[in-house]
Amino acid sequence: MNGSFKCRYTEVMIHQTKAVYVENEQIKVGILAGKGADVFELLHKPTGTDALLRTQRGLDVLKGRDFSVQKACNYAEFYEGGWQDVLPLRALWQDKKICGENAGEAATIAWNFDVLHCCEDKVNIKFWAMLPVLPLYVEKVFTMYSEIPKLFMQETVTNLSDNRINFSWTQHPAFGGTFLESGMEIRIPSETAFDYCNFMLSDKGEQRKYFHLLKSMPTNFGNYCDLSIVPEHSTGLRMFYTIPYLRQGTYHIINEYKRVAVSLDWDLSTFPHLWYWMECCDDFFTVALEPSTTYLPDTHEECNGGMITLESGKSISTWINISIYNV
Repeated sequence: MNGSFKCRYTEVMIHQTKAVYVENEQIKVGILAGKGADVFELLHKPTGTDALLRTQRGLDVLKGRDFSVQKACNYAEFYEGGWQDVLPLRALWQDKKICGENAGEAATIAWNFDVLHCCEDKVNIKFWAMLPVLPLYVEKVFTMYSEIPKLFMQETVTNLSDNRINFSWTQHPAFGGTFLESGMEIRIPSETAFDYCNFMLSDKGEQRKYFHLLKSMPTNFGNYCDLSIVPEHSTGLRMFYTIPYLRQGTYHIINEYKRVAVSLDWDLSTFPHLWYWMECCDDFFTVALEPSTTYLPDTHEECNGGMITLESGKSISTWINISIYNV
């Protein structure tokens, strides 16, 4: 820890995994340097509200594993909740490919980190890693300022191979914790969503008939659900939709009872689509709203615009900011 500054960082060990806390007067954010640079905590300090999902095992899932020695198979194998960087979701290069069972290499390994700047008004920490299979080098810089209840993240991906790489990419923040409650409002800049699961069960013909109004989406129970409202906790709903071509790279989730909201805003030129995953069960209650390069997660279709093409030696940079604040 660096003194009693308004902004500060703390390095800790969670089981065998290095972690960093970054905080200011308003918020505290936990980042697992030793696993994917996952963001595992987003705490609103005035109300004690943690906005991110924590699974039943939570951080205990890390017990007995050193990701610098043995990586996970994919981003979900040691899933603690929180926010993972699913890079890549799919990839094609040379005669090789990465598919779903190996998705999200970035979240399967330990990352290095260095404190670039720390004073009472600002904390700035860089995380970096070389992916073990796909030849991409990744840097993330997290920044927090005094009195601003927001974490700023800039990310750069560089192709270090001699070949062109095509890849899709998704950010996977899942909300829950002491923040998520039934009846909360979700504001997404779209009137429609895509019924992806039923589309994939079909002959994958005309996509148009799988678009529905956001406020009237078919569910796994054969009825309809309003995606702008969080359902009751124990409805048993398990839903996954995609929302193509958003008007803006932003959304807001609002807890009127606690008077706390979470907002995510991001670079729409990199992530023009949004995934919507919701589970409302007794032992698992979450809403995950995930910026993505694709609205067809389980395909390698370059024609849908869902893959980034990165030539040898080239880089792509993007940004995402997350905030939790009083309303």
